[in-house]
Amino acid sequence: MEKTTVEKLREHCQGILKRHEGSDGGRDWAFGAVCFAYSADLITREEFKALLEEFELVPSGAVL
Repeated sequence: MEKTTVEKLREHCQGILKRHEGSDGGRDWAFGAVCFAYSADLITREEFKALLEEFELVPSGAVL
């Protein structure tokens, strides 16, 4: 079974954050990857919001 785009993106973000543990640089790269996927219509708005919240890339309570 082939992985969906969201699953691949989730793994990619997890890898970025693991490589950049202890610095905010990883969050910037993960945020960029999620935003790129959304702007390229590779993920839906709901998936976009879920990924941002999952990786704590936006402040809690932020309006998306």
